[in-house]
Amino acid sequence: DSLCYQDRRLVDVHDRDTVVSVTGFPNPTRGSATVLLTLGKDLPVRLSVHSMLGEEVAVLADDVREAGEHLLHFNGTELPEGLYLLRLLAGGMVRTRTLLLLR
Repeated sequence: DSLCYQDRRLVDVHDRDTVVSVTGFPNPTRGSATVLLTLGKDLPVRLSVHSMLGEEVAVLADDVREAGEHLLHFNGTELPEGLYLLRLLAGGMVRTRTLLLLR
């Protein structure tokens, strides 16, 4: 699927200027994970981690990032085992991915 909504408009995510993605690995993880953030252009970014109850448990980025790939570290060693959401807000777009935390 190469389409997404941006500011209530349907756009092609393969357009280099609109590429926004987030991936956590390893997944599942036993405590810490690397999060790869990819941006097609400079954008204000907020990347947060949420429990399945919607509680924000960590903020990995809350600033303007340059176009390209960014590696961020998530330390979940103090969190209970379970499924978490990586939520990326960037330039009016939202991406959500799951991250499974095991013990």
